[in-house]
Amino acid sequence: GTVSVSKALKNEEVSQLGPGNWFGEMALLVNRGKRTATVAARDDCRFFLLRGKDFQSLLQCNPELKRFLEQVAQVRSEDSDAGGPANKL
Repeated sequence: GTVSVSKALKNEEVSQLGPGNWFGEMALLVNRGKRTATVAARDDCRFFLLRGKDFQSLLQCNPELKRFLEQVAQVRSEDSDAGGPANKL
């Protein structure tokens, strides 16, 4: 399905994500659990839940994945701040 991504404190859509995309990494990587966005399903979706401690364990075992997700989080943050699409990567 498709989800709409809006800035956390505003009702302003900054992106849409579809099958194969993910969200929530910024709260776990950059913001120590603080949300930067609100995500709402636009239609039927299936989600995979990964708990914070399991996410951190996965990153410890996979430094390349951690670097990649940090790059994605940085691009999404910059795009969100600039009002552009936050789903480039």
